[in-house]
Amino acid sequence: MAKERAYNPILHKRLAALIYAADSGALLSFLDSLSHSSFRSVGTILSLHILPELSEEQYWSLCYDLCDYNSKAFLVTFLKAVPARLSKDGFHLEHPGFLRLCAYWHERQCEIDKRKFFLYIFPLLTRPEQAEAMIRGLAFSHVEEILELLLRCELTLLGGFVLFQTLRQLEHERKRLYQCCVYLMKRGDSLSFNLVSFFKSYFDLSDLKGTFSLRLTTYQLGYMEKSFDAFSRMLQGS
Repeated sequence: MAKERAYNPILHKRLAALIYAADSGALLSFLDSLSHSSFRSVGTILSLHILPELSEEQYWSLCYDLCDYNSKAFLVTFLKAVPARLSKDGFHLEHPGFLRLCAYWHERQCEIDKRKFFLYIFPLLTRPEQAEAMIRGLAFSHVEEILELLLRCELTLLGGFVLFQTLRQLEHERKRLYQCCVYLMKRGDSLSFNLVSFFKSYFDLSDLKGTFSLRLTTYQLGYMEKSFDAFSRMLQGS
């Protein structure tokens, strides 16, 4: 019963027609006219059936319009479509549409939306240039905020690399470095422990207690600064 309510082919057809016509006024009027049940169905139809197929220009333009209309209802809907769009190379954080959305968030001080976007999207990214574009666009006020968000995300190799680059900006704050390492060790996975082992050597955290299997030479420590690929190989012991 829930699935039947979630997908409505007539609603899908009408919604798609308005979106492809690029008539935002008519689209918003249509959304205003829907019942509560139909309005909830719109999110499912968008994320599963319409958003993955839009051009990137259409995707970002619609994201802007619907987040301006009701961000609480629609931002996550757009984020749910990102894995499908990434698989088709249809999601780029250098796109003018993303920068326009960021400018809107800055102007309206939509910090919750910026944080939600980061937490959902960052674990899906695989290359440093993607992370750099997102952090540059979202333009958080303090590097400490980026650090907090990185630690909340599922840890990936890219996440470890960006965390390393972030901590380099805070390397004079020894207490914060220790706290970050302790937090990672509590996660208990091998990637977190290898990362802590690297941080302990690189930042000279000699008082940090723990048993680590990863051993890195001084040459390797310096080499890991130079590229994400080198960082990944060394951190995985390959």
